[in-house]
Amino acid sequence: MREGVYAAGDCTIIKDFFGRSIAVGLGSIAARQGKVAGSNAAGGDDALIPPVLAKTTKLFGIEIASVGLLGREIDGIAARYLGRDLPHYMRGEEILVKVVADKDGVIVGCQAVGKGAAKIIDRMTLAIYNKMNVKDVARIENAYAPSVAPTFDAIEIACSMIERKLK
Repeated sequence: MREGVYAAGDCTIIKDFFGRSIAVGLGSIAARQGKVAGSNAAGGDDALIPPVLAKTTKLFGIEIASVGLLGREIDGIAARYLGRDLPHYMRGEEILVKVVADKDGVIVGCQAVGKGAAKIIDRMTLAIYNKMNVKDVARIENAYAPSVAPTFDAIEIACSMIERKLK
């Protein structure tokens, strides 16, 4: 960094959470860079938390979201689980989740497709920032009511699948 230079926006190159230099065209990161740059230009001493690249979109009415590393970007373990957003007897909507962990079981990425994908990625963003492992995430308490959420959601099940692969 150079003193007196305040660069922010979707055309900048930054270091991500995993230490890679990347050009990110995400508005969410550009907005956070703008807050940091504005604060620092006004005499503050802020810094951008290295992003894990949480992103989401909707295509043909289907939510798609991801965060962190994809399976091909790391020599780790991944598990995919096709579940539902409600218990099976409530006929909820399908949700596909892929969780990626390193060889020690630390979560480094997640992808989700279906209803609630963005919220799943928000949860996994916290897991990545806190360097949580699949065992911990598979055992975290979730809100449950048959008409709202399943007892064990797709994230928990995918993390349990990776945990079994690690043994």
